[in-house]
Amino acid sequence: MLLIEQNFQRAGILTLGPSAAVITQSLLKAELSRLHRKARLVLPLLLAFLLVPAAISNAAAVAIHARYAFAGRGEPMPLPAFSRIRLVETWSVGQYDYFVRYNLTLAEASDVLSQLSAGQETVAVLDFVNPFSAGLALPPPVGDSAWYHWGRTLGPEYHPPAEEMFSDIDLILDPKWPIEIWTANGMRDVFAHYIARHYEKVRETTNWRIYRRKA
Repeated sequence: MLLIEQNFQRAGILTLGPSAAVITQSLLKAELSRLHRKARLVLPLLLAFLLVPAAISNAAAVAIHARYAFAGRGEPMPLPAFSRIRLVETWSVGQYDYFVRYNLTLAEASDVLSQLSAGQETVAVLDFVNPFSAGLALPPPVGDSAWYHWGRTLGPEYHPPAEEMFSDIDLILDPKWPIEIWTANGMRDVFAHYIARHYEKVRETTNWRIYRRKA
């Protein structure tokens, strides 16, 4: 129950529902012989009611994504190492528009990092994810994480000490258009004093504020 409740995309992870069903069936197995015959017949129907809608939904999603992949639909991600990942419009118009804008911010940051000659510098992002280490083949910083999510992996009372989190960071990218606004605002607040003491702003663009460690 905790796994299902705390997972950010629990509806899209097909293994969670079957896992819960298998656990439930295992717990009930010892009691099946004691149940009335009609009750024993109802249990498989309840199991199917739980699993079939998710199975159909996920099978349709896989089929649609496979079709788009083979057809080469969509726009490639603007970071070189992610260029084979494509953004495709399906039925989520609002989400598609949002990620079109997000991709534009990635392209802008990539250009600015190139102008700053950041090829061998480590980068952190005050946001849900940091796509630049892998996407631009930059040196991965020690202490960075693949996933920051306010209220789940960090919060006002529980977050990595700034001295550890930024000990190996040369450049900090502060997004004006983050992928997860609560995470960006939270990280900006809790690390503001450390950033002000140890970094200086070297560039501000339409979508980013970029800080470099002071000499």
